Amino acid sequence: MTPNNFSLREATTDDIPALLSLLLTSFRRFPLFDILYEPLHTNLDHASDTIYFWRWRLKSSLLNNPSAVIVVAEVDHSVEIPLDLPASSEILQIDRDSWDMLRWVISTAGLSQCTKVNGKTVVGFAIWKWEGIVGEYKEGYRGNSMVVRVEETLMNILSWLYKHFYTRKDQNVPLYKEYLLSETEMEKQYHRGSFLLLDNLCTDFRMMGLGIGTALVRWGIESASAKGVPIRTETTENNQAFYEKLGFLKIGEWIMSNVSDGVDMTLPIMEWI
Repeated sequence: MTPNNFSLREATTDDIPALLSLLLTSFRRFPLFDILYEPLHTNLDHASDTIYFWRWRLKSSLLNNPSAVIVVAEVDHSVEIPLDLPASSEILQIDRDSWDMLRWVISTAGLSQCTKVNGKTVVGFAIWKWEGIVGEYKEGYRGNSMVVRVEETLMNILSWLYKHFYTRKDQNVPLYKEYLLSETEMEKQYHRGSFLLLDNLCTDFRMMGLGIGTALVRWGIESASAKGVPIRTETTENNQAFYEKLGFLKIGEWIMSNVSDGVDMTLPIMEWI
């Protein structure tokens, strides 16, 4: 596949099933996500919780938040995407986990990466957020309407109920609470001023290395450049070089303590100017 075989566009609510599928099969390969959602390793059915909460989160970003933009990469039917685990004894466990989840996503959750928008297949996405600056109103954005306020109130009530009366099965709950506190401290230090935040970047695990992630990041570079603001994101030490090739510089580190068997996790803070 060449870069000419995929295209980018802003997501709509019709893309939510595809985004959920990619989150579970591909974004889970991001080490921090994998650790926070560790229960998914032992019981795939726990992913029902992930789907429920992320569906609300994605819908809110698409319809109710003018500062959030989700961009998807898609391919048409001429691009062949593997449908089953390769017959090889050298398959990494992380790949086996992704294939197992993909089968669950299709057979149990009924999610598809084939979108209703145009029948193409979504193979990657990036969630961007304008911090300190509001992006252009996007198609489908409903503003501060009565419907939006009712939905947000309902979500707040549900969140409160789940927080106090329900223990999520898909998360390592104590670690997730520590993660939220650590993230807040990191944001106090690095999320200052006006900038474009790359909140999530995901490429279909079957399509990695084909330039999809690069194209999604370049979309953000063009958007940030047009407004004269920098881009910031957190990544892994293994992926730091990917961002450096695109002109990002490391400006700090986010260190999470005792994330796995007493071992700290270090995430480089990257910035493009």
